[in-house]
Amino acid sequence: MCSPLEHNNIVVFDVHDPLLAPLSSEIYSASLYSIITFTNMVVILSVFALFSVQSMVLPSFGQYVVISLYNFICGLLRAQVVNFKVIKYLPLFLTVFIFILVCNLCGLIPFNYTVTGQLIQTVVLSISIFCGIVILAFDRMRYKFLGFFVPRSVPTSLIYFLTSIEIISYIIRPFSLSIRLFANMLAGHTLLSVISGFVMYTFSTKI
Repeated sequence: MCSPLEHNNIVVFDVHDPLLAPLSSEIYSASLYSIITFTNMVVILSVFALFSVQSMVLPSFGQYVVISLYNFICGLLRAQVVNFKVIKYLPLFLTVFIFILVCNLCGLIPFNYTVTGQLIQTVVLSISIFCGIVILAFDRMRYKFLGFFVPRSVPTSLIYFLTSIEIISYIIRPFSLSIRLFANMLAGHTLLSVISGFVMYTFSTKI
């Protein structure tokens, strides 16, 4: 590899199949690994659902893993969400969590491609969830949702200024979170590539 960032480049693969000749086209590495990640995520969720429907007095190892993951996600929701009635949206949070987890685990493989190492992937994921939450908030609370941005117990002369700051910070939040995920994966994967390349070079060099 000429550069430790070369693993992050998007590569185009030619798809040629005699049976699908009219449909033969090109596929990008980002799309290919997204499909692989989605397939792994479906398998994990299927196993999760399989162990969830089983009822046993003493849980098996698989059920223990499922319960631990469930309690972990519920703990995150309790820490971040005031109204815990949002538990009915647990499948959505669980799906997003497993998707990011699988993407990050794929990035731990040296010289492998990581989906979350692309800024466009993390930005699209965060913006889509952000828009869904805003639409859901307006649907449930109507215009009372705007009161979330108005601080309480502050002088009247500062309400407009502080409200503007709250709105701007709320809008910037998905971008900051997506950039942080992208930067962490890019930096970690680059460091892993550098160390792996150094180890391979060390063992391949004759003393």
